[in-house]
Order: sequence, then C-alpha cells, then structure tokens
Amino acid sequence: MENSLNEREKEILELVKQNLSIDEIAEKYGVSKHTIKSYLSKFNKLNII
Repeated sequence: MENSLNEREKEILELVKQNLSIDEIAEKYGVSKHTIKSYLSKFNKLNII
C-alpha cells in the first residue's frame, strides 16, 4: 500500500512512525493540524496505520 503514496505522504507517514505529534508534523511542514489529520485519515483507510 505504501507504494500508492506520494512523496509528501511517505514523509509524513515516516514522522508518524517516529511518534511525532500532529502539532509537530504540522509545524514542520507549515500546514494546519487539519491537513495532517486528513493524511492520517487516508493512512487509516488504507490500513497503513
């Protein structure tokens, strides 16, 4: 499944695996917490996390 992810999604997934918080990931990429939650939702739907 991870092959179907784009580069940004792979980067965010790696940070999730490193146990960074939603706030930390959002700050790192300069996006909102909502954006990161959207990524997490996609990962969950794909049974990646």
